[in-house]
Amino acid sequence: LDVCKDLPHRSSSHGTAAEVSRVARLVEIQQTLNTPRRPMRYFWNLLGFMALGLGIIGIPLPVLPTTPFVLLAAYLFAKGSPRYHTWLRNHKTFGKMVRDWEEHGSIPTRAKMFATIMIAIAISFPLWINRDKVPVEARWATAILAGIGWVFVITRPSGPQSADAKKNTASNADRE
Repeated sequence: LDVCKDLPHRSSSHGTAAEVSRVARLVEIQQTLNTPRRPMRYFWNLLGFMALGLGIIGIPLPVLPTTPFVLLAAYLFAKGSPRYHTWLRNHKTFGKMVRDWEEHGSIPTRAKMFATIMIAIAISFPLWINRDKVPVEARWATAILAGIGWVFVITRPSGPQSADAKKNTASNADRE
């Protein structure tokens, strides 16, 4: 929402004091309209810290994935607090992962390999180890959902694309 787009710029030397005051007030209104309400900011930040906590718990636990929860925390912090979002983007451990995802939609090759191993371990329980105790429908659902997650992970880029790769992708898209 840009309520000030048609008004003269504040630094205009020929503007009257009334115009400058009016523009300043409209800028203040615009900032208020673009900022989430305080209760919602608390809600997004609370969810962000919960997701980050689950991601941290997932570091030593092989069944609970870290990356999706950290990326979810970054998304929630972006909605609730620029300060927390910036903190997470610059974090020593999680920052590169968050920046790569936000800027390029990429997942590092090492994380893809780890995700593949963890998915295989996670689906082995209902499909093979506890086969007699798990209904056939649940085994199918597990295999299908795990397969969708795995395909999503492996089809993401592994890192920032070079300028040549971006040009080739763009030119191929133009041909279609």
